[in-house]
Amino acid sequence: MTQRNVGFEILPHCMRIAIFDAKKTPGQVTAVMQRDITPESDIEKILLEMLEQPPRFTDHFTTALTWRKCFVRTLHFPFKEKSKIDAAARIELESRVPTDISTYIIASLQAMKEEQGFSTISVAVPEADIAAALAPLDHLRLPVQMLGLSPFAEADGVTHFHQNVLLVKAHATNLLMCSINAGNIRGYKNCGPLTTPVLDLAQRIHLEAELLWRSGKLEVQPLLLIGEHVTDVLSTALEQMGHELLQLPWSLNGSPVAPEFLPVCALAHAREDKSINLRRGRFALKGGWSSIKKHLYTGGVLLTLSLILAVTTAVVTYRHKQQQAETYRKQMNQIFHQTLPHVGVVVDIPRQLKAELDQLEKRARLLGIGNSASALTALREVSRLTPEDIQVDIKRFKYEADKLELTGVTTDFDSVNRLGAQLRQTPLFTEVRISDAKMGLEGNKVDFRLQLTLSATGGQQ
Repeated sequence: MTQRNVGFEILPHCMRIAIFDAKKTPGQVTAVMQRDITPESDIEKILLEMLEQPPRFTDHFTTALTWRKCFVRTLHFPFKEKSKIDAAARIELESRVPTDISTYIIASLQAMKEEQGFSTISVAVPEADIAAALAPLDHLRLPVQMLGLSPFAEADGVTHFHQNVLLVKAHATNLLMCSINAGNIRGYKNCGPLTTPVLDLAQRIHLEAELLWRSGKLEVQPLLLIGEHVTDVLSTALEQMGHELLQLPWSLNGSPVAPEFLPVCALAHAREDKSINLRRGRFALKGGWSSIKKHLYTGGVLLTLSLILAVTTAVVTYRHKQQQAETYRKQMNQIFHQTLPHVGVVVDIPRQLKAELDQLEKRARLLGIGNSASALTALREVSRLTPEDIQVDIKRFKYEADKLELTGVTTDFDSVNRLGAQLRQTPLFTEVRISDAKMGLEGNKVDFRLQLTLSATGGQQ
Protein backbone atom coordinates (compact mmCIF):
# COMPACT_ATOMS: atom_id res chain seq x y z
CA MET A 1 0.00 0.00 0.00
CA THR A 2 1.33 3.41 -0.98
CA GLN A 3 2.18 5.75 1.90
CA ARG A 4 1.39 9.35 1.09
CA ASN A 5 2.67 12.55 2.66
CA VAL A 6 0.17 15.28 1.85
CA GLY A 7 0.69 19.00 2.32
CA PHE A 8 -2.22 21.34 1.63
CA GLU A 9 -3.42 24.90 2.26
CA ILE A 10 -6.81 26.54 2.18
CA LEU A 11 -6.60 30.21 1.17
CA PRO A 12 -9.54 32.62 0.68
CA HIS A 13 -9.28 32.32 -3.10
CA CYS A 14 -7.96 28.81 -3.72
CA MET A 15 -6.86 25.45 -2.33
CA ARG A 16 -3.53 23.84 -3.15
CA ILE A 17 -2.30 20.34 -2.43
CA ALA A 18 0.95 18.39 -2.93
CA ILE A 19 1.08 14.59 -2.65
CA PHE A 20 4.35 12.69 -2.14
CA ASP A 21 5.10 8.99 -2.22
CA ALA A 22 6.53 8.55 1.29
CA LYS A 23 8.18 5.22 0.46
CA LYS A 24 10.64 6.96 -1.87
CA THR A 25 13.73 8.65 -0.39
CA PRO A 26 13.63 11.57 -0.83
CA GLY A 27 9.86 11.73 -1.21
CA GLN A 28 8.76 11.80 -4.83
CA VAL A 29 6.07 14.22 -5.99
CA THR A 30 3.12 12.32 -7.42
CA ALA A 31 0.67 15.24 -7.82
CA VAL A 32 0.22 18.97 -7.27
CA MET A 33 -3.21 20.55 -7.73
CA GLN A 34 -5.02 23.84 -7.30
CA ARG A 35 -8.74 24.63 -7.16
CA ASP A 36 -10.30 28.09 -7.07
CA ILE A 37 -12.84 28.55 -4.27
CA THR A 38 -15.34 31.11 -3.02
CA PRO A 39 -16.92 31.57 0.44
CA GLU A 40 -19.81 29.38 -0.77
CA SER A 41 -17.60 26.50 -1.96
CA ASP A 42 -17.92 23.05 -0.41
CA ILE A 43 -14.43 22.70 1.00
CA GLU A 44 -14.87 19.08 2.02
CA LYS A 45 -16.06 17.96 -1.41
CA ILE A 46 -13.29 19.82 -3.24
CA LEU A 47 -10.62 18.42 -0.96
CA LEU A 48 -11.85 14.85 -1.48
CA GLU A 49 -11.81 15.38 -5.25
CA MET A 50 -8.24 16.66 -5.10
CA LEU A 51 -7.13 13.63 -3.08
CA GLU A 52 -8.64 11.43 -5.84
CA GLN A 53 -9.32 8.68 -3.25
CA PRO A 54 -10.52 8.65 0.36
CA PRO A 55 -7.96 9.25 3.11
CA ARG A 56 -6.17 6.11 4.31
CA PHE A 57 -4.75 5.40 7.73
CA THR A 58 -1.24 5.31 6.23
CA ASP A 59 -1.54 8.89 4.91
CA HIS A 60 0.11 11.78 6.73
CA PHE A 61 -1.56 15.20 6.32
CA THR A 62 0.02 18.55 7.14
CA THR A 63 -1.27 22.10 6.84
CA ALA A 64 -0.37 25.40 8.48
CA LEU A 65 -2.04 28.54 9.73
CA THR A 66 -0.93 31.91 8.41
CA TRP A 67 0.97 34.18 10.77
CA ARG A 68 -2.02 36.32 11.77
CA LYS A 69 -3.21 37.35 15.25
CA CYS A 70 -0.37 35.24 16.62
CA PHE A 71 2.45 36.04 18.99
CA VAL A 72 5.92 34.67 18.29
CA ARG A 73 8.81 35.08 20.70
CA THR A 74 12.27 33.64 21.26
CA LEU A 75 12.51 32.38 24.85
CA HIS A 76 15.54 31.36 26.89
CA PHE A 77 15.60 28.61 29.52
CA PRO A 78 18.27 26.82 31.58
CA PHE A 79 16.86 23.45 30.47
CA LYS A 80 16.03 21.74 27.18
CA GLU A 81 13.45 19.09 28.13
CA LYS A 82 10.32 19.62 26.03
CA SER A 83 7.95 18.86 28.90
CA LYS A 84 9.55 21.55 31.04
CA ILE A 85 9.55 24.06 28.19
CA ASP A 86 5.85 23.40 27.47
CA ALA A 87 5.07 24.08 31.12
CA ALA A 88 7.17 27.25 31.36
CA ALA A 89 6.50 28.77 27.91
CA ARG A 90 2.99 30.04 28.73
CA ILE A 91 4.19 31.78 31.90
CA GLU A 92 7.08 33.37 30.01
CA LEU A 93 4.87 34.48 27.11
CA GLU A 94 2.24 36.00 29.41
CA SER A 95 4.88 38.39 30.69
CA ARG A 96 6.04 39.35 27.19
CA VAL A 97 2.88 39.89 25.13
CA PRO A 98 0.46 42.83 25.43
CA THR A 99 -2.75 40.83 25.83
CA ASP A 100 -4.42 38.01 27.72
CA ILE A 101 -3.46 34.67 26.16
CA SER A 102 -5.50 32.38 28.39
CA THR A 103 -7.54 31.32 25.31
CA TYR A 104 -4.43 30.73 23.18
CA ILE A 105 -2.67 27.47 22.34
CA ILE A 106 1.06 27.54 23.12
CA ALA A 107 3.58 25.48 21.12
CA SER A 108 7.38 25.56 20.85
CA LEU A 109 10.21 24.35 18.67
CA GLN A 110 12.88 22.02 19.98
CA ALA A 111 15.32 23.83 22.28
CA MET A 112 18.69 24.83 20.81
CA LYS A 113 21.97 24.99 22.72
CA GLU A 114 23.26 28.51 23.31
CA GLU A 115 26.37 29.89 25.02
CA GLN A 116 24.35 30.10 28.22
CA GLY A 117 21.44 27.69 28.49
CA PHE A 118 18.98 26.94 25.71
CA SER A 119 16.65 28.92 23.46
CA THR A 120 13.42 28.06 21.69
CA ILE A 121 10.83 29.77 19.52
CA SER A 122 7.37 29.71 21.11
CA VAL A 123 4.08 30.78 19.55
CA ALA A 124 0.69 31.67 20.96
CA VAL A 125 -2.25 31.14 18.57
CA PRO A 126 -5.93 31.93 19.32
CA GLU A 127 -7.97 28.79 19.89
CA ALA A 128 -10.74 30.26 17.72
CA ASP A 129 -8.42 30.35 14.67
CA ILE A 130 -7.37 26.74 15.23
CA ALA A 131 -10.98 25.60 15.67
CA ALA A 132 -12.06 27.37 12.46
CA ALA A 133 -9.24 25.78 10.46
CA LEU A 134 -9.86 22.26 11.78
CA ALA A 135 -13.67 22.26 11.69
CA PRO A 136 -14.14 21.24 8.00
CA LEU A 137 -11.23 18.81 8.22
CA ASP A 138 -12.53 17.05 11.32
CA HIS A 139 -16.02 16.91 9.79
CA LEU A 140 -14.46 15.23 6.79
CA ARG A 141 -12.62 12.88 9.19
CA LEU A 142 -9.39 13.87 7.51
CA PRO A 143 -6.63 12.79 9.93
CA VAL A 144 -4.54 15.97 9.91
CA GLN A 145 -1.65 14.90 12.10
CA MET A 146 0.12 18.24 11.99
CA LEU A 147 -1.22 21.79 12.06
CA GLY A 148 1.79 24.09 11.89
CA LEU A 149 2.35 27.81 11.73
CA SER A 150 3.81 29.45 8.64
CA PRO A 151 6.72 29.92 7.89
CA PHE A 152 8.11 27.61 10.61
CA ALA A 153 6.45 24.48 9.21
CA GLU A 154 7.80 25.21 5.71
CA ALA A 155 11.25 25.96 7.16
CA ASP A 156 11.36 22.54 8.79
CA GLY A 157 10.39 20.95 5.46
CA VAL A 158 13.23 22.58 3.50
CA THR A 159 15.93 21.65 6.05
CA HIS A 160 15.96 18.19 4.46
CA PHE A 161 17.70 19.86 1.51
CA HIS A 162 19.23 23.16 2.73
CA GLN A 163 20.80 23.63 6.17
CA ASN A 164 21.94 27.26 5.75
CA VAL A 165 19.50 29.50 3.90
CA LEU A 166 17.11 32.43 4.28
CA LEU A 167 13.63 31.15 3.45
CA VAL A 168 11.54 33.89 1.82
CA LYS A 169 7.83 33.12 1.50
CA ALA A 170 6.11 35.62 -0.79
CA HIS A 171 2.69 34.05 -0.68
CA ALA A 172 -0.97 35.03 -0.49
CA THR A 173 -1.01 38.41 1.28
CA ASN A 174 2.09 38.24 3.48
CA LEU A 175 5.86 38.36 3.13
CA LEU A 176 7.51 36.04 5.69
CA MET A 177 11.19 35.27 6.32
CA CYS A 178 12.94 32.55 8.27
CA SER A 179 16.73 32.25 8.72
CA ILE A 180 17.94 28.65 8.91
CA ASN A 181 21.44 28.07 10.26
CA ALA A 182 22.89 24.56 10.66
CA GLY A 183 19.37 23.17 10.26
CA ASN A 184 17.92 25.31 13.08
CA ILE A 185 15.75 28.42 12.87
CA ARG A 186 17.81 31.34 14.16
CA GLY A 187 15.79 34.32 12.98
CA TYR A 188 12.29 35.08 11.69
CA LYS A 189 10.26 38.06 10.54
CA ASN A 190 6.69 38.81 9.49
CA CYS A 191 7.22 41.63 7.01
CA GLY A 192 3.51 42.33 6.64
CA PRO A 193 1.37 42.76 3.50
CA LEU A 194 2.95 42.32 0.10
CA THR A 195 3.48 45.10 -2.42
CA THR A 196 2.33 44.38 -5.96
CA PRO A 197 5.10 45.71 -8.26
CA VAL A 198 7.80 43.11 -8.75
CA LEU A 199 10.75 45.50 -8.58
CA ASP A 200 9.38 47.06 -5.41
CA LEU A 201 9.05 43.55 -3.92
CA ALA A 202 12.66 42.71 -4.83
CA GLN A 203 13.92 45.87 -3.15
CA ARG A 204 11.79 45.16 -0.11
CA ILE A 205 13.06 41.57 0.20
CA HIS A 206 16.62 42.92 -0.07
CA LEU A 207 16.09 45.48 2.72
CA GLU A 208 14.15 43.14 5.01
CA ALA A 209 16.79 40.41 4.62
CA GLU A 210 19.58 42.83 5.52
CA LEU A 211 17.63 44.00 8.56
CA LEU A 212 16.97 40.42 9.71
CA TRP A 213 20.63 39.43 9.39
CA ARG A 214 21.86 42.53 11.22
CA SER A 215 19.34 42.36 14.06
CA GLY A 216 20.08 38.68 14.62
CA LYS A 217 23.86 39.09 14.15
CA LEU A 218 23.73 36.51 11.38
CA GLU A 219 25.93 36.07 8.34
CA VAL A 220 24.58 36.78 4.87
CA GLN A 221 22.86 33.69 3.47
CA PRO A 222 21.58 32.46 0.11
CA LEU A 223 17.88 33.05 -0.53
CA LEU A 224 15.26 30.36 -1.09
CA LEU A 225 12.13 31.84 -2.65
CA ILE A 226 8.75 30.10 -2.39
CA GLY A 227 5.20 31.27 -2.94
CA GLU A 228 2.79 32.44 -5.60
CA HIS A 229 4.42 35.88 -5.94
CA VAL A 230 7.79 34.38 -6.95
CA THR A 231 8.51 35.01 -10.63
CA ASP A 232 11.49 34.87 -12.97
CA VAL A 233 11.55 38.67 -12.99
CA LEU A 234 11.73 38.77 -9.19
CA SER A 235 14.53 36.17 -9.13
CA THR A 236 16.53 38.07 -11.77
CA ALA A 237 16.15 41.34 -9.87
CA LEU A 238 17.43 39.77 -6.63
CA GLU A 239 20.38 38.17 -8.41
CA GLN A 240 21.30 41.56 -9.87
CA MET A 241 21.33 42.90 -6.30
CA GLY A 242 24.02 40.32 -5.46
CA HIS A 243 21.92 37.60 -3.83
CA GLU A 244 22.58 33.90 -4.38
CA LEU A 245 19.37 31.96 -5.02
CA LEU A 246 18.92 28.30 -4.13
CA GLN A 247 16.40 25.84 -5.55
CA LEU A 248 14.47 22.85 -4.20
CA PRO A 249 14.81 19.48 -5.98
CA TRP A 250 11.10 18.74 -6.41
CA SER A 251 9.89 18.04 -9.94
CA LEU A 252 6.87 16.48 -11.62
CA ASN A 253 6.96 14.83 -15.04
CA GLY A 254 10.46 16.19 -15.61
CA SER A 255 9.59 19.84 -14.86
CA PRO A 256 10.37 21.77 -11.64
CA VAL A 257 7.42 22.31 -9.33
CA ALA A 258 5.99 25.82 -9.78
CA PRO A 259 6.82 28.33 -6.98
CA GLU A 260 3.17 28.59 -5.84
CA PHE A 261 3.24 24.86 -4.93
CA LEU A 262 6.55 24.93 -3.06
CA PRO A 263 4.92 25.92 0.28
CA VAL A 264 2.63 22.85 0.28
CA CYS A 265 5.54 20.66 -0.85
CA ALA A 266 7.54 21.92 2.13
CA LEU A 267 4.56 21.27 4.43
CA ALA A 268 4.46 17.65 3.27
CA HIS A 269 8.04 17.26 4.58
CA ALA A 270 7.52 18.96 7.96
CA ARG A 271 8.01 16.73 11.00
CA GLU A 272 5.73 16.65 14.03
CA ASP A 273 8.60 16.20 16.49
CA LYS A 274 10.80 18.92 14.97
CA SER A 275 8.35 21.69 14.11
CA ILE A 276 5.56 23.61 15.83
CA ASN A 277 2.41 21.50 15.99
CA LEU A 278 -0.81 23.20 17.15
CA ARG A 279 -2.69 19.90 17.36
CA ARG A 280 -2.44 19.79 21.10
CA GLY A 281 -4.68 20.16 24.12
CA ARG A 282 -8.33 19.94 23.12
CA PHE A 283 -7.25 20.01 19.46
CA ALA A 284 -5.20 16.84 19.69
CA LEU A 285 -6.13 14.37 16.96
CA LYS A 286 -9.07 12.23 18.05
CA GLY A 287 -11.56 9.93 16.40
CA GLY A 288 -9.03 8.45 14.04
CA TRP A 289 -9.86 4.94 15.22
CA SER A 290 -13.30 4.95 13.67
CA SER A 291 -11.93 5.67 10.21
CA ILE A 292 -9.56 2.71 10.37
CA LYS A 293 -11.79 0.33 12.34
CA LYS A 294 -12.05 -2.11 9.46
CA HIS A 295 -8.28 -2.27 9.13
CA LEU A 296 -7.94 -2.76 12.87
CA TYR A 297 -10.43 -5.64 12.87
CA THR A 298 -8.53 -7.33 10.05
CA GLY A 299 -5.23 -6.69 11.79
CA GLY A 300 -6.65 -8.02 15.06
CA VAL A 301 -7.74 -11.29 13.45
CA LEU A 302 -4.36 -11.72 11.77
CA LEU A 303 -2.58 -10.89 15.02
CA THR A 304 -4.67 -13.47 16.94
CA LEU A 305 -3.91 -16.18 14.39
CA SER A 306 -0.24 -15.26 14.48
CA LEU A 307 -0.21 -15.48 18.28
CA ILE A 308 -1.89 -18.91 18.24
CA LEU A 309 0.65 -20.16 15.70
CA ALA A 310 3.54 -18.66 17.68
CA VAL A 311 2.36 -20.20 20.97
CA THR A 312 1.87 -23.62 19.38
CA THR A 313 5.32 -23.49 17.84
CA ALA A 314 6.85 -22.37 21.13
CA VAL A 315 5.24 -25.27 23.06
CA VAL A 316 6.41 -27.87 20.54
CA THR A 317 9.91 -26.37 20.48
CA TYR A 318 10.03 -26.23 24.28
CA ARG A 319 9.13 -29.91 24.62
CA HIS A 320 11.73 -30.87 22.05
CA LYS A 321 14.36 -28.82 23.88
CA GLN A 322 13.37 -30.46 27.17
CA GLN A 323 13.93 -33.91 25.68
CA GLN A 324 17.30 -32.81 24.30
CA ALA A 325 18.29 -31.32 27.66
CA GLU A 326 17.42 -34.55 29.49
CA THR A 327 19.49 -36.58 27.01
CA TYR A 328 22.45 -34.22 27.40
CA ARG A 329 22.13 -34.36 31.20
CA LYS A 330 22.36 -38.14 31.23
CA GLN A 331 25.39 -38.03 28.92
CA MET A 332 27.10 -35.45 31.14
CA ASN A 333 26.51 -37.58 34.25
CA GLN A 334 27.99 -40.61 32.55
CA ILE A 335 31.08 -38.70 31.36
CA PHE A 336 31.49 -37.08 34.79
CA HIS A 337 31.54 -40.42 36.63
CA GLN A 338 33.95 -41.86 34.07
CA THR A 339 36.29 -38.87 34.39
CA LEU A 340 36.07 -38.32 38.16
CA PRO A 341 35.09 -41.64 39.71
CA HIS A 342 36.35 -40.54 43.13
CA VAL A 343 33.77 -37.68 43.38
CA GLY A 344 30.62 -39.00 45.01
CA VAL A 345 28.42 -35.87 45.16
CA VAL A 346 27.30 -34.35 41.84
CA VAL A 347 26.02 -30.78 42.22
CA ASP A 348 27.01 -28.72 39.17
CA ILE A 349 28.83 -30.78 36.56
CA PRO A 350 30.33 -27.90 34.45
CA ARG A 351 31.60 -26.06 37.53
CA GLN A 352 32.96 -29.20 39.17
CA LEU A 353 34.80 -30.17 35.96
CA LYS A 354 36.19 -26.67 35.61
CA ALA A 355 37.38 -26.61 39.24
CA GLU A 356 39.11 -29.96 38.74
CA LEU A 357 40.71 -28.71 35.51
CA ASP A 358 41.97 -25.57 37.27
CA GLN A 359 43.61 -27.73 39.95
CA LEU A 360 45.29 -29.86 37.29
CA GLU A 361 46.58 -26.75 35.50
CA LYS A 362 48.07 -25.42 38.74
CA ARG A 363 49.85 -28.71 39.35
CA ALA A 364 51.08 -28.75 35.75
CA ARG A 365 52.55 -25.28 36.11
CA LEU A 366 54.41 -26.26 39.29
CA LEU A 367 55.77 -29.43 37.67
CA GLY A 368 56.60 -27.79 34.33
CA ILE A 369 54.28 -30.02 32.37
CA GLY A 370 52.89 -28.72 29.11
CA ASN A 371 53.73 -25.25 27.83
CA SER A 372 54.47 -23.65 31.21
CA ALA A 373 57.78 -23.50 33.04
CA SER A 374 57.98 -25.01 36.50
CA ALA A 375 59.17 -23.08 39.55
CA LEU A 376 62.15 -25.42 39.82
CA THR A 377 63.13 -24.81 36.19
CA ALA A 378 62.95 -21.04 36.67
CA LEU A 379 65.04 -21.17 39.86
CA ARG A 380 67.62 -23.43 38.19
CA GLU A 381 67.88 -21.00 35.25
CA VAL A 382 68.41 -18.03 37.58
CA SER A 383 71.14 -19.93 39.41
CA ARG A 384 72.83 -20.98 36.16
CA LEU A 385 72.95 -17.47 34.71
CA THR A 386 74.03 -15.58 37.86
CA PRO A 387 77.67 -14.40 37.30
CA GLU A 388 80.11 -16.28 39.55
CA ASP A 389 82.11 -13.16 40.44
CA ILE A 390 79.26 -11.28 42.11
CA GLN A 391 77.68 -11.79 45.50
CA VAL A 392 73.91 -12.16 45.38
CA ASP A 393 71.63 -13.02 48.28
CA ILE A 394 68.08 -13.90 47.10
CA LYS A 395 65.64 -12.90 49.85
CA ARG A 396 62.34 -13.58 48.09
CA PHE A 397 61.37 -15.83 45.17
CA LYS A 398 57.76 -15.24 44.08
CA TYR A 399 56.52 -17.53 41.31
CA GLU A 400 53.22 -17.14 39.40
CA ALA A 401 51.74 -18.62 36.21
CA ASP A 402 53.42 -16.23 33.79
CA LYS A 403 55.83 -14.16 35.84
CA LEU A 404 58.56 -14.36 38.45
CA GLU A 405 59.68 -11.78 40.98
CA LEU A 406 63.13 -11.86 42.62
CA THR A 407 64.02 -9.72 45.62
CA GLY A 408 67.58 -9.74 46.93
CA VAL A 409 70.75 -7.96 48.03
CA THR A 410 74.10 -7.49 46.24
CA THR A 411 77.19 -5.36 46.62
CA ASP A 412 76.67 -2.62 43.99
CA PHE A 413 74.44 -1.38 41.18
CA ASP A 414 76.72 -2.83 38.49
CA SER A 415 76.07 -6.30 39.85
CA VAL A 416 72.34 -5.72 39.51
CA ASN A 417 72.73 -4.64 35.87
CA ARG A 418 74.97 -7.63 35.07
CA LEU A 419 72.52 -10.04 36.64
CA GLY A 420 69.68 -8.56 34.60
CA ALA A 421 71.73 -8.72 31.38
CA GLN A 422 72.59 -12.39 31.96
CA LEU A 423 68.97 -13.36 32.64
CA ARG A 424 67.88 -11.74 29.37
CA GLN A 425 69.97 -14.28 27.43
CA THR A 426 67.68 -17.22 28.19
CA PRO A 427 64.49 -17.86 26.17
CA LEU A 428 62.79 -18.86 29.41
CA PHE A 429 62.26 -15.16 30.21
CA THR A 430 60.67 -12.95 27.53
CA GLU A 431 61.26 -9.81 29.60
CA VAL A 432 63.60 -8.96 32.47
CA ARG A 433 62.98 -5.64 34.18
CA ILE A 434 64.79 -4.05 37.12
CA SER A 435 61.84 -2.57 38.95
CA ASP A 436 63.78 -1.32 41.99
CA ALA A 437 67.41 -0.86 43.02
CA LYS A 438 68.56 1.28 45.94
CA MET A 439 71.43 1.56 48.37
CA GLY A 440 70.79 0.08 51.81
CA LEU A 441 71.05 1.96 55.08
CA GLU A 442 74.55 0.53 55.80
CA GLY A 443 75.86 2.06 52.57
CA ASN A 444 77.61 -1.12 51.37
CA LYS A 445 74.62 -3.13 50.12
CA VAL A 446 72.19 -2.64 47.23
CA ASP A 447 68.61 -3.88 47.60
CA PHE A 448 67.04 -4.82 44.26
CA ARG A 449 63.89 -6.32 42.80
CA LEU A 450 63.67 -7.99 39.37
CA GLN A 451 60.44 -8.75 37.53
CA LEU A 452 60.71 -11.50 34.92
CA THR A 453 58.04 -12.54 32.43
CA LEU A 454 58.01 -16.27 31.71
CA SER A 455 57.92 -17.58 28.15
CA ALA A 456 54.73 -19.36 27.07
CA THR A 457 56.77 -22.26 25.74
CA GLY A 458 58.69 -22.76 28.94
CA GLY A 459 62.16 -22.17 27.49
CA GLN A 460 64.83 -24.81 27.65
CA GLN A 461 64.24 -27.69 30.08
